[in-house]
Amino acid sequence: MLAEHRGPQLRSWWLAERMILRHSEQCSDLHLGDFVTHSTTIDGEISRCENTPGERIISDMNQNNQTTSDPKIEAIQRLYAAYGRGDVDAVLAELADDVDWAAEAASTSVPWYGTYHNKGDVPRFFKEIGSNVEVTEFTLLSLTSNDTDVIVAIHWDYTVNATGKRASMNMQHWWRFADGRIVFFRGSEDTEQSAAAFSA
Repeated sequence: MLAEHRGPQLRSWWLAERMILRHSEQCSDLHLGDFVTHSTTIDGEISRCENTPGERIISDMNQNNQTTSDPKIEAIQRLYAAYGRGDVDAVLAELADDVDWAAEAASTSVPWYGTYHNKGDVPRFFKEIGSNVEVTEFTLLSLTSNDTDVIVAIHWDYTVNATGKRASMNMQHWWRFADGRIVFFRGSEDTEQSAAAFSA
């Protein structure tokens, strides 16, 4: 997908280690690195580490003996950290007003599939996820970048509230930047598995 861009060779900066905080552990027990994501949803909202029920998933991004000054990587780190806090306003702060945001899916069988046409429309994407599934894992596996784009590999698991079915998959997030803001996002996932999880 990036072949059309004439920028430098893609650079891989980060790897992830996954840690799971279970019912018996407390937030104070955690000793994490530079980046933490909490991704369980409670009543349609992303929960924070404040006595909320259920298993919480934490992705700890650890630098792989390299230092990056790439502002695009830093922006994506901030965005995922904001998602983990449930801070949609901080997510939106990284976006251009006319951002082109979509899940890369031809079907409409999953609530968050479709195109979101500007920054004001993007909160609906997060609402559709938060109100329909409980995310039990959201692990950033790696990030790579060139002059304009960042690609992120992710593993996520979720359970559909309406059916009780579970999905577990790798997915890719493609982010494009212009003038320091995200102007384009595409999320690619196992659409057949997601559709099956939502089927009655």
